[in-house]
Amino acid sequence: MRLEKRCLNCGKQDERTLSGMSRCQSCADKENRMQRERMDAAPQKRAAKNAAQREWRRMLRERCLCVDCKKQDAYTLNGHARCFECSQKNSIQACKVARATQEKRNINAKARRDQWREDGRCTRCGGVKLPYDLHMTCAICRAKSKAKREDKLAKQDSYYPRRTPGLCYFCLHPVMEGKKVCQRCYDVRMPGMKKARETAWKNNGKHVWRRLNDTMGGKATTQGGNA
Repeated sequence: MRLEKRCLNCGKQDERTLSGMSRCQSCADKENRMQRERMDAAPQKRAAKNAAQREWRRMLRERCLCVDCKKQDAYTLNGHARCFECSQKNSIQACKVARATQEKRNINAKARRDQWREDGRCTRCGGVKLPYDLHMTCAICRAKSKAKREDKLAKQDSYYPRRTPGLCYFCLHPVMEGKKVCQRCYDVRMPGMKKARETAWKNNGKHVWRRLNDTMGGKATTQGGNA
């Protein structure tokens, strides 16, 4: 019938079938009307199905039965909705779904940041940066981050009292001569500081001021030294 340009439902021929459609106008209107009726009735059917499922689960919980496998153990007798085995399976599945969702979100976010970086835009909000701004983020995002850090530090009541002259910043013991920390805190933190310093020297070429110096042909270093 399709080759004869007739309706697949009733076999009639009209302007719609002659134009290449598979159904005539009356059959198409009938199917559209039935589709709209099904879509309108779908929320009510879904609500009724959900209500029946909630009632069934409530009945199982009243009888201390697992809502998944209908078994009874110490978990269900203590008021849990699932038995021990089903709880473990549900937790593992939830962790897998959450991990997969987070990985997908991280991949999309990284791709978006890389694209913004290639376009010379802010990697945080995607806004347009100034032509001479070599930072990864724009000035507005940096100002917001700075205000957030300052607000966080201001809310820490124990932050400012630790800046007592003559006392260690970490343990409030007497400080070393010419230092702001005591001997014990100094010995504990020095290995980490050395490692961080070595890593910083290795990544020094990625620093914004080094890239600015390379862009300006060494003028940044010269001006800084003259200052």
